[in-house]
Amino acid sequence: MSIITQDYNGEWLFIDGSVVKSHQHSSGVASHQDEAIGKSVAGNSSKIYLVVNVCDNPVCIEVTSGQLHDSQMANTLIKQTVKNNTEAVIDDRGYDSKAIRGIKEYL
Repeated sequence: MSIITQDYNGEWLFIDGSVVKSHQHSSGVASHQDEAIGKSVAGNSSKIYLVVNVCDNPVCIEVTSGQLHDSQMANTLIKQTVKNNTEAVIDDRGYDSKAIRGIKEYL
């Protein structure tokens, strides 16, 4: 998890993720670090998750393997970025699950 700033207006938070295709040779070199590159039928890919505030300023960024579903990262992103004054977390259909709705009810 990479929090970009600690001092942000957390009244409203917006969360979304986007898939980025990786080059076919991007994961061939031996490495001991997590490269956040996943393999699927469509090839190698990574997913970038971004949380922004109401002023479109980035709050948090996370990079994972491409096959990871949005709902699996939502709990982590919400718990890391929600503040006491947060009124709403806005996201898309990919973040719709019982567990996520349960977290957002306490806002």
